[in-house]
Amino acid sequence: MQAEQRLSDRRVLKTRCVFAPNGAQAGAPGRTCDINAAGISILLGGPLKPGLEGRLSFEMFHDGKSNIIHANCKVIHCILSGSEFRIGLNFQQLDLATSALISKYLR
Repeated sequence: MQAEQRLSDRRVLKTRCVFAPNGAQAGAPGRTCDINAAGISILLGGPLKPGLEGRLSFEMFHDGKSNIIHANCKVIHCILSGSEFRIGLNFQQLDLATSALISKYLR
């Protein structure tokens, strides 16, 4: 069994999302699973290659408000999980407001 490599705690985040690879016209719909300060885990209907970069959009509720997050991400891993693919994404250069919102959500 592989040791846990995450440096920060995760928090469950169940919401719809869309991942669009860089240069793609449209994105693939999916669902988020959990999030931490460095990245997010999502479920998609098809696989993505590790190293692929793109933009993830998802909704996050905090303090009773809906916030739409758009984050540049890089695929770290892709694992078949039942009939879907569980994909680990690392955030790339989050803006200050998005980073602060995620930090508040994790508390």
